[in-house]
Amino acid sequence: MERKFEESDIIKFIYDEMTASEHEQFVEALCTDEALWEKYETLLTTKEAIEHVEYEPSTYSCEKVMEYVHQTSSDGSRGPRKPTVPGMAFEWYGVLTFIMVLFTSLTITGSVYNMKQNSSPLVQQVPKKEVIEWDDDLDKQIESVEGRLTDMRNTDAFGFPIQ
Repeated sequence: MERKFEESDIIKFIYDEMTASEHEQFVEALCTDEALWEKYETLLTTKEAIEHVEYEPSTYSCEKVMEYVHQTSSDGSRGPRKPTVPGMAFEWYGVLTFIMVLFTSLTITGSVYNMKQNSSPLVQQVPKKEVIEWDDDLDKQIESVEGRLTDMRNTDAFGFPIQ
């Protein structure tokens, strides 16, 4: 039984969206059905003509989109922008942002001032370890290092012996 193909099938064929079996059936139908062939040629010509068309929105459309963006993006709401008080050149969120920045900078400044007054470092200084000099006899130095490594292996991080 032969399948009857429609315009949607032709479009799927043109855009290569058919399965392999559908593709074979469609090609056979194209070879035998003249009306299907004519629809195919018309749709293929239309597709090729559309590919070269460049769309540009009208100036009116661009203005309407920009107007909507300005209305909705100023305060984050989805409606038109709320009117401000006449003569007031700023929004409340700007004032709140300024206050938050002011308090943050005062907090940081106060912390730095307190650190200078206390003059206690945030990190304690670790005493420097003895530097090994390699000018003496090399064998003695190696033995000394091996001894220190053994001592380190036998003590914990605080220098207490491991039992």
